[in-house]
Amino acid sequence: MKRHRPSKKSLDPAEAKKEVEEVFSTYRSSLASARDNEATTRITLVDRILAAVGWQPEEIDREVPSGVGTFLDYELWDNERPWMLIESKRAGDPFKLESSARSSTTTEFHDIGRLLRSGGRDLKEAFTQAAEYCNNCGIPLACITNGVQWLFFRGLSSPDRPWHHGVALTFATMDEVINRFDTFFMSIGRTSAGTQHLLQHLDRPSPAAPPTAFVPNEYLKTRKPDPNSQTTPHLRAVCDFLLGEIHGANRQEMMRHCYIEPGVEAEFEKSVQRLLRDTAQTLESTHDTIAHVDSRRFVEEVSIQESLAKAQDPIVVVGHVGAGKTTFLHKSIARFREDHSAFCSIINLEGHGHGGNLNAAEEEKRVAAQILKELPTAARAVLAQREDVSSAEREQADPFHGETLKNLFQEELAIERRLGAKVWASNPAAWDQKEYEILAASRQNVGELLFRFLRYLQERFQDAAQRKYPILVMLDNLDQATDEYQRCIYGFAQRLSRDTPAVIVICLREDTYARGKEPGGFLTSSSLPFVFHVPAPPLDKMLRQRVEFGEYALRQRLLPMPWMYQPPGVQEVCRLLRTVFLSSGSEALELLACLCGNSIRQGLSLVRSVVHGSTATREQPHSGAAYALECLLSSLGQEELKPLLFNCFDADPATPPYHALRVRILGYCSWASASVNERPLLEATDQIQGRFAEWGYPVAMVYSAIDALLTGGMLKPFAESERGKFRKGDRLPRRITLTAAGHAHISRLLSLPAYRAAMACITRWYDEDMGKHFVKRSQRGVSSEGEPTVGDIVASGALEIFDAYLNQFVAREDHQLAAPIKTHTWAIETLSRAARVVANPIHDVSPGHVEVTVEQSGTTRADARQMNLALNLDEPSERSALPRLGAGIDYKGSQYIPRILWALEWAHLHKAGRLSAVGIAKVLKTHCDLDETPSGVSKALSLLKGDSRAVDFWAMLGRSYEITAAGRKVLHGILAAHSRSSRPRT
Repeated sequence: MKRHRPSKKSLDPAEAKKEVEEVFSTYRSSLASARDNEATTRITLVDRILAAVGWQPEEIDREVPSGVGTFLDYELWDNERPWMLIESKRAGDPFKLESSARSSTTTEFHDIGRLLRSGGRDLKEAFTQAAEYCNNCGIPLACITNGVQWLFFRGLSSPDRPWHHGVALTFATMDEVINRFDTFFMSIGRTSAGTQHLLQHLDRPSPAAPPTAFVPNEYLKTRKPDPNSQTTPHLRAVCDFLLGEIHGANRQEMMRHCYIEPGVEAEFEKSVQRLLRDTAQTLESTHDTIAHVDSRRFVEEVSIQESLAKAQDPIVVVGHVGAGKTTFLHKSIARFREDHSAFCSIINLEGHGHGGNLNAAEEEKRVAAQILKELPTAARAVLAQREDVSSAEREQADPFHGETLKNLFQEELAIERRLGAKVWASNPAAWDQKEYEILAASRQNVGELLFRFLRYLQERFQDAAQRKYPILVMLDNLDQATDEYQRCIYGFAQRLSRDTPAVIVICLREDTYARGKEPGGFLTSSSLPFVFHVPAPPLDKMLRQRVEFGEYALRQRLLPMPWMYQPPGVQEVCRLLRTVFLSSGSEALELLACLCGNSIRQGLSLVRSVVHGSTATREQPHSGAAYALECLLSSLGQEELKPLLFNCFDADPATPPYHALRVRILGYCSWASASVNERPLLEATDQIQGRFAEWGYPVAMVYSAIDALLTGGMLKPFAESERGKFRKGDRLPRRITLTAAGHAHISRLLSLPAYRAAMACITRWYDEDMGKHFVKRSQRGVSSEGEPTVGDIVASGALEIFDAYLNQFVAREDHQLAAPIKTHTWAIETLSRAARVVANPIHDVSPGHVEVTVEQSGTTRADARQMNLALNLDEPSERSALPRLGAGIDYKGSQYIPRILWALEWAHLHKAGRLSAVGIAKVLKTHCDLDETPSGVSKALSLLKGDSRAVDFWAMLGRSYEITAAGRKVLHGILAAHSRSSRPRT
């Protein structure tokens, strides 16, 4: 029946959005959902929203009979045809939509089959009722809504796909409708009626269930190799002395020879130098008050501040964790300690403030108690050098000494004595008891006690020249704690600075300092006249100093006697360090410097681990990255090393899993980092996401990969103010850049067998058969009883299975991507820098042309497109020869897949063109000694058509086949995996 319908009217989406926002706002304020029925939902929500997006009353039919005894709530018409039907439910009964990590601005699709199984009875009935009417009446689109949640789907089944195998476009909340209003308006707006916009979205393939992951580490635990038990204790003793802290008791000689003042440059290649100091440059350029200083200038500034101008704020020392701030402080106050001219104390807050709920009062009390414990010890040590100060006077430098307590709280004692003068006069013993109670209570209030003690300490004692002793309190290792804890203790230090004569020095992390200086930050209320930046000294310079000191100490006989003569002594350790780390262009040194970044403490720890692990390796020491990694794995094992080694091969569940994505993002950022002129644009996170999405990677996967790289330390926010902050809003930083660790992974680690074997154990494999094969092969390589080491896995040949797996899935990944993108400069650079993700990648480059002679109707001519039984192929040249397949080699239970691939690859290398089933059988029999019949090959090709095991491995034209790039990679992976297993074991 033809019916007149008004023509579409243009409607401003912005105006429509305002009206829908008003509808939702009214609904929220009325709290109507608790008492809503279906009719009320239609009136208060659905009718008003349809009107807001442009639908006129005469364009909507209501309560339409479905033909099966039920009624459809709405039917929307476009001109003379019904376009969409709407089934409405009560707003108070929300649909049970699957929870997912959705972005509020990203279109969300759900598999209808999954919604039918998990969405509850009401949603299932609404889906079924709407779909039945769509199929009975030929209406393509359906919508289910409760006024708050909106689900659009294609209700009309097609011959290729029933309606319940499709997808639904969902808006799960009112906020999603508003945040994604453009999509909502294009889905149900009057101007979209009759267009293909919504149909194009809903006709996309149904999202497949995430593939099941197989993690070898759940079945295979790696162990550390057994070290040389005789030499290990001596090595540890030497390393602890030579590569440990250079401050503390009996370390003055080492401090003089091994301390490196801030600002010394490393000797690495320029790109690594820049990556290592990138963060420091960003901080310095942002905040002009920060200055690089040596220890001498620091002491001068502190002395001037103490003597001329009373500090109202703490002195701030800024630097990364492990950068050497503690050593800097010890070096700086060495002069005060040597001439006993000040009361100096370093308060170690290591282990404080690492998590849990922060009780500021309790933390301040704990720090105050620690200062009261450490500072009196330092004061008594200074006073002990004075002959004119008696031991009784020295004891008054103890805040808990009776006389000191009486002096600190003499005012309170005097008031109490005046108030009870008559009581104390009649009972002197009562006053003694009361005095004890007051002093005992004062000891418990350590915060107030500390403030009074600092003032008393300076007033009570003077040096020989009748000058007051300066008091210097340094709060060290605060930078290892959380931001909240650092803010709390800074506030406490600020009160100490303002209310006592002490000079307070506090150490902060660079990112905490940068955020504190932002508007509204905890440092904006401080003048901060003295802020010193302590950059990490270069690892190469530090190692050279330590080695030279070790050799000097041997010559000067400064070491304990056993170390000088009992191997392995200092001399052997120094020789090893020179060989591995101090030779020209040492890859091992560069690798460790990149992994530790700005933490020189961690760098020295890694060097010690390399020395320890050298006793468990069979390889002779050399300066390659492979040797350093093998020693680290031998000393620390895979689990302890995991925080430093990022898994570049792992992939989130997807079809196909994107195993190359992380490496390619690193490759892109490596190129962007090298492109100095365009760097700001290229490092924009939106730009990276957009380019990889244009390449064909799902946006959600790109987001997840970037997030993983940031968490793993391979990338970092370029702006220091965004460091550690981007997670709070579940968003990525505006701009990201490569770290030194990321550079080390993509340039040094990716191609190392030990790294690949270690990562293979913790990677999620999406081919369980290959994963189990990897585990089985790894266990066969165990050199002794128990679990294998990473070295055992490499020696067993199991790594070749992992490489074959990567070949296969990276080939599938590439097949899904947009090929033209690879011609762009950024993609070429990305693929070039990320090539190591696949071991021995197969390039689509054939050897020189080999003419193929084909006999046809008594004539001979060159034709690569035709083939018959008289095929006559030359023997392969040495350059293009393929390893022959063994008779028992199979791929996922099929022997035909590797055989077909072998024949097609043979033809590809010889420019023989496509092969028919007859040609495949002929090649296998002639060149691989495999007796296959044409009928058997033909049947196998038919059975494998559409089989997931062989998808995209060959292309078919008519009855002829040719190998694809994916097939080539899989074949070479199979050949590599089986080549070692065929060798006799020695």
